[in-house]
Amino acid sequence: YVNLVDGGTISGSATATLSFSAVAQSDAGHYRCVITDSGTPQSVTSSDGTLTVTNNIGVAFPDPTRDVYSGQSYTFNPTVAGGNPGSYVYLWEHDGGSGFVTVSNGGGYGGATTQNLTINPASATHGGTYRLTVSDGVNSPDSGSVTFNVHAPVSVTVDPQAVNLYEGQSANFSVTATGGIGSLNYNWRKNGVSLGAANQPTLAFTPVLADNAASIDCVVTDSVTS
Repeated sequence: YVNLVDGGTISGSATATLSFSAVAQSDAGHYRCVITDSGTPQSVTSSDGTLTVTNNIGVAFPDPTRDVYSGQSYTFNPTVAGGNPGSYVYLWEHDGGSGFVTVSNGGGYGGATTQNLTINPASATHGGTYRLTVSDGVNSPDSGSVTFNVHAPVSVTVDPQAVNLYEGQSANFSVTATGGIGSLNYNWRKNGVSLGAANQPTLAFTPVLADNAASIDCVVTDSVTS
């Protein structure tokens, strides 16, 4: 045992009440008080008091934003540390644009009262911000949040149209696609072989030559599937 003196976060070291203004892990341990009088002197030593210091609860998501396709299954995997893990209480909330509401199991949700919330299958209504608040009944609760975006898969809505031309004329092809995650990429092909053309939704042959006659198509991908 080491005699304590006032200073730093400690006060009351010579009184009946010892105080810490802000406890730290280094303050954890056993404490006792030796009481003396101003006469003989006589002394008596108290029983030990134990100070246990736990880390504050911390909630963190590995990525601030998650993107998935509609129809997919996704499970949030936040890290939770500190406090008393055996007493954790998990509260998931969802803000789809009108404020946070508590998430309950059903409607595509599972594990709403656990650390890992699952959405299966994901739909547009599941998009928005999710917040997890963890408490243990003793320490201050902590929250973490993540943005969840649900995208339609890539879909070609207008295919390139067949053209019949004379040699020397110009041929123009175009494709229209929607959905996907991130930007769309266009790979134009001639008889199934990539032309190495510019990454854009249009393709032009100027002028058309006899050996240009072929089956022309375009493979459209997004930033995930490319």
